[in-house]
Amino acid sequence: MRNHDIVSGSLLALTAAGLAPRCSSLLAFAFIPRPDLWSR
Repeated sequence: MRNHDIVSGSLLALTAAGLAPRCSSLLAFAFIPRPDLWSR
């Protein structure tokens, strides 16, 4: 049972490590004022 906990924990850590940069880049892309939007 202990081995299963370690495997699921490492999977969760890998998923978080893979998703965090994408979410942060999406947030930055959404909140950075883009010149092409304001020029219209």
